[in-house]
This record gives sequence, C-alpha cells and structure tokens, in this order.
Amino acid sequence: MPVLVTPTHEGTAVEVVRGRLTRADAADPRARPLRFPIPIVAKESGVGVVRATVTTFECVGDDCQPRERDVRLTLRIERD
Repeated sequence: MPVLVTPTHEGTAVEVVRGRLTRADAADPRARPLRFPIPIVAKESGVGVVRATVTTFECVGDDCQPRERDVRLTLRIERD
C-alpha cells in the first residue's frame, strides 16, 4: 500500500529537514511495521514540537478507504 509521511515542526528549537517521506524512505521498505527516520536539526535551545501525519489506505477487496493518523513529539533542546 502507498504510505506518505508528512513531518512538520513548531517553534524555533528544531527544524524538519525533509517534508515528505514515502515507503521507499523507510528504514526497510519491506518491514512491518515500517520505521521512518525523520531528519531534524536542533537550531537553538528551547522546546520544539515535531508532528507527522501518516496517510495510507485500508482495503477490503477492491474497496479502499483513505486513513490518516497524526502523531506529535515534544523535544527539549539544551546546550551543554
């Protein structure tokens, strides 16, 4: 099934380096479950949020319905 991962960031502490990932970008495109490394860069001290929307399809026979899920991770960036 096609899979699209769309990561975004909130705040200025972190930045998402790449905005769209497909099945081919997974660590192992044949694995179940798929794992996607989301490239981010720490920009400054503070709190940042990384969100990802995962879009795919669920099929029963020839009837396919789009499915979407949002996840969120809060990161605290600190300097030594």
